[in-house]
Amino acid sequence: CGGNGLCGKCLVHVIDGEASRDTISLRGKRSVKIGKDPSSDLVIKGFFVARTQCYVVSKKDKYFVVPQRSWSNTKLNDVIIKQERLLRKGDIIEIKNVKIRFS
Repeated sequence: CGGNGLCGKCLVHVIDGEASRDTISLRGKRSVKIGKDPSSDLVIKGFFVARTQCYVVSKKDKYFVVPQRSWSNTKLNDVIIKQERLLRKGDIIEIKNVKIRFS
């Protein structure tokens, strides 16, 4: 969808590592919570993963990854991020040994 969220086909898809599910559609969602809390949309287990590690949020027809405070880093395309970043199609969010593609 080019990352603009308008087509309704934007997804986050686990491409490496273990998580509670492989794919989440972002269609109709304002945010998706990723972390080890059982209430997360995508649960990632492991030491130092925060209960809420990050969010993928929709704002003005675009999607952003918003890292939260954690002992474990949230990376976007191999770069540690400390603040919200715009997501583009094909971007990789990495938490510990789990890689999640935004598409």
